[in-house]
Amino acid sequence: MYFLHTERASPELVEPEHPSPAQPDSDPNTLDPANWVSLGNVARQYGDAYSHPNRGNATLETERLERLLFPWLAGAAPQLASTAAAAASASGRGIVITTGSKYALIARHSITTLRERGSVLPIEIVYCGDSDLGEPQRAMLAALPGVTAVDMKKLLPGLECAADWSSKPFAVLVSSFREVILMDADALFFQKPEVLFDMQGYRETGALFFRDRSLPYGLWGFGVGTSELLGQIAAPYLDRLLINSTQVAKWQVSHVFDSGVVVWDKQRAMPAILLTCLLNSEPFKETLYKKTLGDKESFWMAHEALRVPFKMAPGNGGAIGTGHQVGDVFRVCGVLFHPDEHGRPLWFNGGLFPRGSTEVQPVVAPEFVAIEYESRRAVWEYLGSQFCLRTRLGTAAEAVASGDAISYKLEGSDKAAAQRMVQLWTEISGDASVGGL
Repeated sequence: MYFLHTERASPELVEPEHPSPAQPDSDPNTLDPANWVSLGNVARQYGDAYSHPNRGNATLETERLERLLFPWLAGAAPQLASTAAAAASASGRGIVITTGSKYALIARHSITTLRERGSVLPIEIVYCGDSDLGEPQRAMLAALPGVTAVDMKKLLPGLECAADWSSKPFAVLVSSFREVILMDADALFFQKPEVLFDMQGYRETGALFFRDRSLPYGLWGFGVGTSELLGQIAAPYLDRLLINSTQVAKWQVSHVFDSGVVVWDKQRAMPAILLTCLLNSEPFKETLYKKTLGDKESFWMAHEALRVPFKMAPGNGGAIGTGHQVGDVFRVCGVLFHPDEHGRPLWFNGGLFPRGSTEVQPVVAPEFVAIEYESRRAVWEYLGSQFCLRTRLGTAAEAVASGDAISYKLEGSDKAAAQRMVQLWTEISGDASVGGL
C-alpha cells in the first residue's frame, strides 16, 4: 500500500505507534469519559442482560444499566421509553437520511435519484430541531413521494442533539423502521438500495458496513487514535476481532469504515446501535472525534466491544470520477466508490462535486470507476482536492478475481444513470426558492 501526494496537498504521515496501554477499570456504577476500558465492561454487562431477558433479575439489571448508559431515553416518546420498546415498536424496512437546511437540495437530489432507480422504500428525513432543518426545506423534502420529516428533538427531548455526524446513529434509533438503510445526504446509487437487504453479509448478521479507502496508517494523524480506543473498549477481544483482517488494528490503514451507508436490523443489532449512539454523545463524543474522523469508526467499535455480529461488504473503498492516462499509469480521481458483490457499480459517497474545494467545480458525470480488494496493492494519490487511485484498465470481473486495483469505464445503463444524475442536479439546483449550498 502506498500514498503519494502532489500539488496543493501537504498531508502529514505520523510515524505509527502502538496504542496506549489500557486504563485500569473503575467504578461500574459510574461512567468515566476518560476510561474506555470501564465503558466497554459496563456496555458488555448491558449487552448480556439485554440478550437474556428471562434470566433472573435481568430486567432490573437492564433498566439500571439503561439509566446509566443512555440517560437521554428518560422522557423520550413512548416508543423510545426503553430499548426493548424501541426494538419492539419498529417495523418494516426504510431509508433514513440526516440533513440540515444547507444540504437539503443535495438530499432532494439523492432521493429523486433513488426513485428513478425504482426504489419504493419509505424515507425518513431526521433532523435536530428547527434550527437544523428549516420549514421551507422540510416542506420541500416532505413533498417528495414516500418521504416524512422527523424531528429528533421531539422524540428524544433529553438528548442535546447536534447538527453534525453524531446525529446519524440516533436517527436510526428514532426511526420507525426495524430494518434501516442509513444514508448520507450525498450518497448516490446506481442500483435500488433494496439490494442491500439481499446481500449475503446482511442476511447472515443484520449489520452490513462498507470499508473506507486503504490510506496508510498515520496519515494526517489518523489510525493511531482508532487503535487506541479500540484497544480499550474491546480489550478482551483484540486477539479475536470479528473482522480478523482489520488492518487498522494491525497498524496498516488509517480508516476502516465509510459510514456513508450503514444497514442495520434493530432486532438483531440493538445493543450495538445504542452503544454507537453513546459514543456519539457527550462526554464520549469529544474523545472519539478528537482521536478519529467523526462518527465513522464508532459503528465498528460498538460491534467489536459487544461482539454483535456484522459483515463488511466486498472490497475496499474505491474511486469514481474522471480517468487519466499518464504513460503506463492510469488514475481514477474522484469521490469514494463502492461496488456490489459482483464488482458492478452500487453507490458512491460524496455527490457529484467536491464541496470542500475553494474553487468553483464543474458538475461532470463520472466516467470511470476504480475498485480494489487488497489494500497492500493499493496506490492512492491526493491531487489538489481529490483522491486518485492508481489502477490498470480492465473489467469488474478481473478486479473481483485478482484483487488488483482495476478501473473500467461506465457503459450502458450505468453510464446513462451517471449522466441522469447530473441532469437531475441541474434541474433541482435551479430551484432557488428552497435554499441550498
